[in-house]
Amino acid sequence: VYLFAVVAVAARSGLIAALVASVLGVVAFNFFFVPPRFTFEVTYATHAMTFATMLVVGLLVGVLTSRVRGQVLWIRDKERRASALASLNQVGKEMTRILDLDALLAEILRLGADVLPFDHCAVLLLEEAGQHLGIRAARGYSEEVKALRIPVGRGVTGRAVQERRTIYVAAVIKE
Repeated sequence: VYLFAVVAVAARSGLIAALVASVLGVVAFNFFFVPPRFTFEVTYATHAMTFATMLVVGLLVGVLTSRVRGQVLWIRDKERRASALASLNQVGKEMTRILDLDALLAEILRLGADVLPFDHCAVLLLEEAGQHLGIRAARGYSEEVKALRIPVGRGVTGRAVQERRTIYVAAVIKE
């Protein structure tokens, strides 16, 4: 039970927490199960050896479990990146296969939703007169929103087009 707790803590919280769990487990074992009970007194040298062995084994199990946890997190990150690359590859294939711009933009948004967690997304293009941005493809927006036109220079998006640069916005809701 003692080692199971160390493994569970190491898998969930990492190395430092596993080391603390290991030390607390040995202390709790001494306090609750070794005579004289409900004290931290160590009366026999064999008990001290048992505690030392339990501590070393707990520390080793904690270190090894923590390493496995790190490898699992690393593998998950690699899988996420591989999935993103596969989606980008798919976008590249679709760009050469689909000739209709509206269908292509809709497909790019669909593939993007597989990689990025978004509920709402739109692709705005500059209209021919060059004075307004119109939504050409969208996901998650009503038809009313899709019909909106944004004047160049107005709002964050219109300003980005007017200045021909990326604009960083920390809190979109404030803009």
